[in-house]
Amino acid sequence: MKKNVLITGTSRGLGYALAREFALNGFKVYAIVTSESGRKKMNELDFENIIPIISDVSDNKVIDDIKKIVKNEKIHLVINNAGDCQKPEKFIDTDIDGIEKSFQIHAMGAIRVVKALFENLDKNASIINMSSRFGSIKKIASGELDHIQCSYSYRIAKGSQTMFTQCLAREFDGTDIKVCSLHPGKLKTEMAAPDADHEPEEAAARIFELKDKIQNGKFYSLFEGEFEI
Repeated sequence: MKKNVLITGTSRGLGYALAREFALNGFKVYAIVTSESGRKKMNELDFENIIPIISDVSDNKVIDDIKKIVKNEKIHLVINNAGDCQKPEKFIDTDIDGIEKSFQIHAMGAIRVVKALFENLDKNASIINMSSRFGSIKKIASGELDHIQCSYSYRIAKGSQTMFTQCLAREFDGTDIKVCSLHPGKLKTEMAAPDADHEPEEAAARIFELKDKIQNGKFYSLFEGEFEI
């Protein structure tokens, strides 16, 4: 049986690599992009099994946009990958609108996508919320990451997404639907940290291998093992 995956943020970086990886391996890929240029990039991959959807996860309209295209198809995997990154600043210089923007993409965006697909989820579906080491409350609280500059907006948004993952995992406890957070590694993308050391294509291949092994409520680091939340 052909399986279906919906991936957000597919016009560049890890999302682009994920769309290609899953399409190569026979999945029907619903690829969320925010613009016509993003749709063109998906079409240029030349896979009949990639279905671009132009929409913005930071807007409630994305729920109807997804429903309109996916219709009644079963979804076996959701990867909430869309993101942004604001300039690292001290709190006093932090832009409130920037925090709102990041929160709407990383946290509310994941919520909107799952809301759109809730009735479509296969009984054995998995939801991967793409997180970050900066989404781990324990890592922030311990000071482990103090040497790396990161915006308040990104940390707050990813921390909020982590809580959503945990709440949803509790709701699905006792079922075969699994929800996890996943730090994809320090990837060499447009939003790369100074210590980036892995290519998006390498991460995409590992995520494809991991997809059937995830456990409900876990916070994985793709190249390091498992995080404490």
